[in-house]
Amino acid sequence: MIKLQTSRLSIIPLNLNQFQDLLQEKQPQDLDFQLLKLDEDTHIAMQGLYQLCVQNQDQWWWFTNWQIVLNQEHKSIGSCCFVHAPDESGTVEIGYGIDAPYRHCGYMTEAAKSLCQWALSQKSVLRVIAQTDRDNFYSQKVLIKCGMKKYSETQESCFWELL
Repeated sequence: MIKLQTSRLSIIPLNLNQFQDLLQEKQPQDLDFQLLKLDEDTHIAMQGLYQLCVQNQDQWWWFTNWQIVLNQEHKSIGSCCFVHAPDESGTVEIGYGIDAPYRHCGYMTEAAKSLCQWALSQKSVLRVIAQTDRDNFYSQKVLIKCGMKKYSETQESCFWELL
Protein backbone atom coordinates (compact mmCIF):
# COMPACT_ATOMS: atom_id res chain seq x y z
CA MET A 1 0.00 0.00 0.00
CA ILE A 2 1.23 3.46 -0.89
CA LYS A 3 1.22 5.91 2.01
CA LEU A 4 3.17 9.16 2.15
CA GLN A 5 4.10 10.40 5.60
CA THR A 6 5.16 13.84 6.83
CA SER A 7 5.59 15.04 10.39
CA ARG A 8 1.89 15.98 10.68
CA LEU A 9 0.16 14.28 7.78
CA SER A 10 -0.50 11.02 6.00
CA ILE A 11 -1.28 11.28 2.29
CA ILE A 12 -3.18 8.16 1.30
CA PRO A 13 -4.40 7.19 -2.18
CA LEU A 14 -7.87 5.66 -2.09
CA ASN A 15 -8.30 2.27 -3.71
CA LEU A 16 -11.14 1.85 -6.18
CA ASN A 17 -13.71 0.77 -3.58
CA GLN A 18 -12.73 3.55 -1.17
CA PHE A 19 -12.89 6.09 -4.01
CA GLN A 20 -16.38 4.88 -4.90
CA ASP A 21 -17.44 5.19 -1.24
CA LEU A 22 -16.10 8.75 -1.16
CA LEU A 23 -18.26 9.66 -4.16
CA GLN A 24 -21.29 8.01 -2.53
CA GLU A 25 -20.58 9.86 0.72
CA LYS A 26 -20.02 6.62 2.63
CA GLN A 27 -17.28 6.04 5.17
CA PRO A 28 -15.19 3.03 4.02
CA GLN A 29 -14.93 0.42 6.77
CA ASP A 30 -11.26 -0.23 6.03
CA LEU A 31 -10.06 3.35 6.67
CA ASP A 32 -8.94 4.41 10.13
CA PHE A 33 -9.68 8.08 9.50
CA GLN A 34 -12.79 10.10 8.77
CA LEU A 35 -13.31 11.13 5.13
CA LEU A 36 -14.03 14.74 4.29
CA LYS A 37 -17.22 15.40 2.34
CA LEU A 38 -16.47 16.78 -1.13
CA ASP A 39 -17.85 20.13 -2.21
CA GLU A 40 -19.98 20.14 -5.38
CA ASP A 41 -17.24 21.23 -7.82
CA THR A 42 -14.73 18.74 -6.42
CA HIS A 43 -17.34 15.98 -6.49
CA ILE A 44 -17.96 16.58 -10.21
CA ALA A 45 -14.22 16.57 -10.96
CA MET A 46 -13.70 13.42 -8.90
CA GLN A 47 -16.47 11.56 -10.77
CA GLY A 48 -14.49 12.00 -13.99
CA LEU A 49 -11.29 10.94 -12.29
CA TYR A 50 -13.05 7.88 -10.85
CA GLN A 51 -14.04 6.77 -14.36
CA LEU A 52 -10.40 7.05 -15.43
CA CYS A 53 -9.41 5.07 -12.34
CA VAL A 54 -11.83 2.29 -13.34
CA GLN A 55 -10.41 2.27 -16.89
CA ASN A 56 -6.78 2.26 -15.68
CA GLN A 57 -6.79 -0.07 -12.70
CA ASP A 58 -3.24 -1.18 -13.44
CA GLN A 59 -2.10 2.40 -12.70
CA TRP A 60 -4.91 3.44 -10.31
CA TRP A 61 -2.68 5.70 -8.18
CA TRP A 62 -2.41 8.23 -11.04
CA PHE A 63 -6.22 8.53 -11.24
CA THR A 64 -7.42 8.29 -7.66
CA ASN A 65 -8.14 10.75 -4.90
CA TRP A 66 -5.30 11.04 -2.37
CA GLN A 67 -6.62 11.95 1.08
CA ILE A 68 -4.68 14.40 3.23
CA VAL A 69 -5.09 13.09 6.77
CA LEU A 70 -4.21 15.16 9.83
CA ASN A 71 -2.65 12.46 12.01
CA GLN A 72 -3.43 14.20 15.29
CA GLU A 73 -7.19 14.25 14.53
CA HIS A 74 -7.46 11.05 12.43
CA LYS A 75 -9.48 12.82 9.78
CA SER A 76 -9.13 14.02 6.24
CA ILE A 77 -8.64 17.75 5.91
CA GLY A 78 -8.30 17.85 2.13
CA SER A 79 -7.24 15.91 -0.91
CA CYS A 80 -4.93 15.97 -3.86
CA CYS A 81 -4.70 14.07 -7.11
CA PHE A 82 -2.88 13.64 -10.34
CA VAL A 83 -4.86 14.89 -13.32
CA HIS A 84 -3.50 12.08 -15.51
CA ALA A 85 -0.80 9.43 -15.68
CA PRO A 86 2.65 10.52 -16.86
CA ASP A 87 2.53 11.44 -20.53
CA GLU A 88 5.16 10.59 -23.15
CA SER A 89 7.34 13.49 -21.94
CA GLY A 90 7.22 12.23 -18.32
CA THR A 91 4.89 15.02 -17.15
CA VAL A 92 2.16 14.70 -14.52
CA GLU A 93 -0.14 17.43 -13.25
CA ILE A 94 -1.29 17.79 -9.66
CA GLY A 95 -4.46 19.30 -8.26
CA TYR A 96 -5.34 19.87 -4.61
CA GLY A 97 -7.68 21.44 -2.10
CA ILE A 98 -7.95 21.80 1.64
CA ASP A 99 -10.91 22.38 3.95
CA ALA A 100 -11.23 26.05 4.94
CA PRO A 101 -10.57 25.64 8.70
CA TYR A 102 -7.18 24.07 7.90
CA ARG A 103 -5.91 26.68 5.47
CA HIS A 104 -2.90 28.90 6.24
CA CYS A 105 -1.31 26.28 8.52
CA GLY A 106 1.17 24.88 5.99
CA TYR A 107 -0.70 21.59 5.56
CA MET A 108 -1.30 22.00 1.84
CA THR A 109 2.35 22.85 1.20
CA GLU A 110 3.42 19.82 3.23
CA ALA A 111 1.07 17.51 1.31
CA ALA A 112 1.80 18.93 -2.15
CA LYS A 113 5.56 18.79 -1.57
CA SER A 114 5.29 15.17 -0.48
CA LEU A 115 3.15 14.26 -3.50
CA CYS A 116 5.57 16.00 -5.89
CA GLN A 117 8.57 14.23 -4.35
CA TRP A 118 6.81 10.87 -4.63
CA ALA A 119 5.89 11.54 -8.27
CA LEU A 120 9.43 12.54 -9.21
CA SER A 121 10.74 9.37 -7.57
CA GLN A 122 8.77 7.30 -10.11
CA LYS A 123 10.79 6.23 -13.15
CA SER A 124 8.15 7.47 -15.57
CA VAL A 125 8.05 11.04 -14.17
CA LEU A 126 10.47 13.81 -15.11
CA ARG A 127 8.29 16.85 -14.46
CA VAL A 128 5.35 17.81 -12.22
CA ILE A 129 3.12 20.68 -13.31
CA ALA A 130 0.21 22.60 -11.81
CA GLN A 131 -2.16 25.34 -12.85
CA THR A 132 -3.55 28.13 -10.65
CA ASP A 133 -5.93 30.97 -11.23
CA ARG A 134 -3.91 34.11 -11.80
CA ASP A 135 -5.36 35.75 -8.69
CA ASN A 136 -5.09 32.71 -6.40
CA PHE A 137 -2.03 33.90 -4.52
CA TYR A 138 -2.40 31.36 -1.72
CA SER A 139 -2.24 28.42 -4.14
CA GLN A 140 0.69 30.04 -5.93
CA LYS A 141 2.47 30.38 -2.59
CA VAL A 142 2.00 26.63 -1.99
CA LEU A 143 3.60 25.82 -5.33
CA ILE A 144 6.50 28.22 -4.79
CA LYS A 145 7.19 26.61 -1.40
CA CYS A 146 7.18 23.23 -3.18
CA GLY A 147 9.98 24.50 -5.40
CA MET A 148 7.87 25.07 -8.51
CA LYS A 149 8.65 27.80 -10.99
CA LYS A 150 6.15 29.67 -13.13
CA TYR A 151 6.78 28.85 -16.78
CA SER A 152 3.78 30.48 -18.46
CA GLU A 153 0.71 32.58 -17.80
CA THR A 154 -2.44 33.78 -19.51
CA GLN A 155 -5.05 36.37 -18.56
CA GLU A 156 -6.71 33.79 -16.30
CA SER A 157 -4.07 31.24 -15.27
CA CYS A 158 -0.49 30.65 -14.18
CA PHE A 159 1.34 27.46 -15.10
CA TRP A 160 3.98 25.95 -12.81
CA GLU A 161 6.58 23.19 -13.05
CA LEU A 162 8.98 21.24 -10.89
CA LEU A 163 11.78 19.30 -12.55
